[in-house]
Amino acid sequence: DPFRLVGARSRPLESLVEVPLSLCGGAYCITYTIDNQPFRAVVDTGSPFLLVEGARPDGTCGQAANAQRWGCYKGAARGTGLPDTDELFGGEDVGVQWRQGAFALRNASSGGGLAIDDAIFGRINSYEGKGGGGAVFLGFAK
Repeated sequence: DPFRLVGARSRPLESLVEVPLSLCGGAYCITYTIDNQPFRAVVDTGSPFLLVEGARPDGTCGQAANAQRWGCYKGAARGTGLPDTDELFGGEDVGVQWRQGAFALRNASSGGGLAIDDAIFGRINSYEGKGGGGAVFLGFAK
């Protein structure tokens, strides 16, 4: 198994997953779902985590343009027991609430893919731009 997911239950839906990448500016983007909600993110080989924009208590998203482009997590999701953190990267300062949900990548050609039932992700609940692009990132570094 080329992927060893510590503490997460994964279910390969097939042995090889082809995930389409699309150009978005000077980077590559990927689409996926968390708890059946659609998202798009910059593939980041230097980040160890997955972040998504989170909705405010009134159900609206903090940055409407970003939410439309990248997605916006609506709902509380399951807790992880991890403390909230402040993450600084790419010209951004974001407040992150660590949550748990069902993550899925779908295979472009067959509709199969990879599912992780209890993936940990960061729900962005505050944002201070400092000159960065305001993108959402899907990290592949361990």
